[in-house]
Amino acid sequence: MENTSGVENPELFFGLVGPIGVDLDVVQESLVESLQSVGYKTQIIRVTELMQSFSSDILVDKKDYFP
Repeated sequence: MENTSGVENPELFFGLVGPIGVDLDVVQESLVESLQSVGYKTQIIRVTELMQSFSSDILVDKKDYFP
């Protein structure tokens, strides 16, 4: 596919979403490897970790939900 935007390596954002306890690491690793193979740099941002940096009355349960 030809790049018609004139921008080399445009910025991309991906959001992986799943129920608490679902291991998305395999999907994340595959996506990172695929992007790096075509010259992209990756940065992983975990929203649940960012949430903890803000003061709130909401507690994030860090228990492992895998049986």
